[in-house]
Amino acid sequence: MHRLSTGLNRRAFIKGLGAGAATISFPILGELRGQAPARSVSSIKAIVFDVFGTIVDWRGSIIEEGAAWNKSRQLNVDWASFADRWRAGYGPAMNRVRTGELPWTRLDDLHRMILDQLLKEFKIEGLSEAEKDHWNRVWHRLKPWPDCVTGL
Repeated sequence: MHRLSTGLNRRAFIKGLGAGAATISFPILGELRGQAPARSVSSIKAIVFDVFGTIVDWRGSIIEEGAAWNKSRQLNVDWASFADRWRAGYGPAMNRVRTGELPWTRLDDLHRMILDQLLKEFKIEGLSEAEKDHWNRVWHRLKPWPDCVTGL
């Protein structure tokens, strides 16, 4: 039987693994409950993992699309900083939802709120609503890391 020498309880263990891990039956979780571990792979219903940043290159994808905009629109934007600032806005935006400052909000809408702030901050002007929407959906067009497609 596995023992957690850190005194970590099941709830803290699952919380530490992340939200998706709670849906997976890890043998150690059963053992933490005093149950015998499952040994058969036929009992596996799903394998769940976070693909963001692991499978896709979010930062490089945003920088690449931004660099194309620099050329086509004669912009001079530091897209690496832009990408980092956009991603950094996720935590504070989600916290606004968690604390009730904002109601439940789709991630696309949170990304758009952050984007609108960044467009002002980076002095990117003159975009149509369609162009802003297209730019916001860069999160839907993230490119995989080169070895991921084969690996999957």
